[in-house]
Amino acid sequence: MKQLGSALLNILVFVVLWFVLDWIVSRLTFFVFGEWHYPWMPFLLRGKAGSLVACAGAYAIVTRLKRPSYLKSLPLNFGYLVVGALIGIGIQAFVFWLGVQTGFLHVTGVLGGFPFLEYAALAILVAISEELAHRQFILVKLEAVLGSGWALSISSIIFALFHVNYGLTLLSPGSHQIGLMVVLLKAFIGGVVMGSAYLATRRLGLSIGVHAGWDFAVSYLYGLGWVGGAITYWQPVKMSVPWFAIWYVIFFVVSAAFCAYSKRHKNWRTAQPLMDGRC
Repeated sequence: MKQLGSALLNILVFVVLWFVLDWIVSRLTFFVFGEWHYPWMPFLLRGKAGSLVACAGAYAIVTRLKRPSYLKSLPLNFGYLVVGALIGIGIQAFVFWLGVQTGFLHVTGVLGGFPFLEYAALAILVAISEELAHRQFILVKLEAVLGSGWALSISSIIFALFHVNYGLTLLSPGSHQIGLMVVLLKAFIGGVVMGSAYLATRRLGLSIGVHAGWDFAVSYLYGLGWVGGAITYWQPVKMSVPWFAIWYVIFFVVSAAFCAYSKRHKNWRTAQPLMDGRC
């Protein structure tokens, strides 16, 4: 319990420090470039780049960059990035196609003028910062005490909780509870998929690729866009409860495949005590 408490305290310190640094960087960004105005994308890209800088700074401060086991997975393998992106885009595209073919999704229009390069850059920035935080730090930290299985589950819950604000702004005010429940469940499953991708290779490249491909495909296929934390592009599909069930089953199958690969290549770990109280 003492080791678990130490791990949770380190995670809390990291999260608080990340938020503080993110706020400082955002204030500096607004001071240099001014308040948000149309077009929104340059401000959004600078904001996500600033969040990545804040995340990396918090990670460097808390870990002190002295533990080799924490640094081993940082170098990004381009092959893993590409494979991960193809997986993230591919499974989202397959789910979308399956929904259309089975009638669970009804396409009511086509999203025009999609900013391809801008959203690709945005997806990559978000993926790097969130994977560094949730997989490279939180998942690894919990895994050292609880083992891979529990660490994957708990870190995915934490990942989902980070999306509460997004869930509250996704739908209309009268639908906040439904929107929050759906987004939290989808974020939890996303955390499981990306966490299991990390455990499969012990490298951030694959999980970053899956994450970036996932976010990009969601924006491109489902017509969801972020501007100032709110959805501005309309959704070209209608979704039903059976459709969500299919969606969840497919992604849990993908996660199971990653976990099986991890175990087969001896990357799946049982609970081990921390060597000391440091990160």
